[in-house]
Amino acid sequence: MKVIVNGKEKDLKAGSTLKAAVAGEPYVKGGLVSVRLSEKKVVTETRDFELVTDAGTMVMRLDDSPLAEKWRSGMLGLTSGISSRWVTHDIAAFGSFPTDLEVDRGTYRYKMYECFLALGGFDSNTTYMMIARD
Repeated sequence: MKVIVNGKEKDLKAGSTLKAAVAGEPYVKGGLVSVRLSEKKVVTETRDFELVTDAGTMVMRLDDSPLAEKWRSGMLGLTSGISSRWVTHDIAAFGSFPTDLEVDRGTYRYKMYECFLALGGFDSNTTYMMIARD
């Protein structure tokens, strides 16, 4: 595994300890050692994402679909700072934001709280994150 210690990249064996990572590095007695996970790695490996709104927070759990992988690999950053566009009895829509999704004119049914993406006017530049409410 690759780690960065004091700005220098090191290659360590899987299962290595913190002691092995800091071996040979300057240390002042009483100093602190900080361990930080790469945010990029955490995002690509997690299935759960917290969505924060004015009305509260909720957790979105991704499945193993290709669209979920697309979400993990970069779409998440596109949705930062978006607001609620409209809310009805059936759906809440957030956006819009640009994507590279292809147009799909199929008809789908969603269960309560399922999240999906929809293209406004069949245009991928106006993509909305939708949450089924009923």
